[in-house]
Order: sequence, then C-alpha cells, then structure tokens
Amino acid sequence: MSGRVMLAALLAVLLIGAGLTGVGVAAASQHIQAPVYAAQSLPEMNVTWSTLNGTTTINASGR
Repeated sequence: MSGRVMLAALLAVLLIGAGLTGVGVAAASQHIQAPVYAAQSLPEMNVTWSTLNGTTTINASGR
C-alpha cells in the first residue's frame, strides 16, 4: 500500500468515527436532561458518609 492510499484510508476512518461520535452525542443530548435543583432545597440536604467503621450523617444546613 502506498503512503497516499494509507493516508486516505486513515483520514476516511477518522472522518467516519468523528461523524458517528457526533451522532451519538446529539442523540444522547436529546434523551438525557440535567436534574434541576431548587435553591431553597439545598440547605435541607443531608450528606451521608460511609466509612469502614460505620455510617455518619452530616446535616448540610449546619443545625
């Protein structure tokens, strides 16, 4: 295979891969929506940490 044929084949593979990746990203962006959190609910959230010795729950509101 000559250098030009190999280069053309490599470019074709890269272009096809980029096109398929773009289609996959576009399809995924239409189906997956980011969760929406209300600002007033954030201080009420609890954070749970799991350790080897047990589980500790920390109230994020500081109360």
